[in-house]
Amino acid sequence: MNLNRWWENREEIVRWARLYDSKQSPSDLKLENEVGSRLRETRELSKADLLRMVSWKFESLPGRKGLILSRASSVGEQEISETFRRALDAGCEKTRISELLKLPGIGPAMASVILTFYDPKEYAVLDIHVWRELFGREPQSLFQGPRCLLKFLQKVRVIAGMHGLGARAVEKALFQRNYDSHTRRRRGRIKQSPLAMTL
Repeated sequence: MNLNRWWENREEIVRWARLYDSKQSPSDLKLENEVGSRLRETRELSKADLLRMVSWKFESLPGRKGLILSRASSVGEQEISETFRRALDAGCEKTRISELLKLPGIGPAMASVILTFYDPKEYAVLDIHVWRELFGREPQSLFQGPRCLLKFLQKVRVIAGMHGLGARAVEKALFQRNYDSHTRRRRGRIKQSPLAMTL
């Protein structure tokens, strides 16, 4: 776990969240806004929007993206719509997430994307980087079932409530800070490796 607890400083969260946004492509920002607005206005999830969200989430992982797109593409329009509606109408968080996990290809990460697009004030996208920033090393079960997603959402909401921010804004900050730290460490290892020193 990050003992620094930098997220107790609202200005730091806002700064890192803005940095996240500045690094996103205009098309990614537009997609999140457009699909999110459509979900909130209609309370309906179309197959086309589901596939767009899969591509958005896994753009940097083409192998994973292709696999999930293939599975999600096999699901009928009605099943996707009815599952999303049942999830929104669920009486508890665990049931809401579990309903979404019934869709082929949809794990906790994608369930978090769907819910975050729908309600960015209450939901945030589950990712290895945000987990590591909050809790340290991720468990093997991170992307299996609702348990880790529920723990993550609970923590992010506490931080968001502390500062009067949305959960998505907090998650953006957590992701960007950990990602930047990971990138710096990786570059440092490359520079210090024996192979790099001989080049």
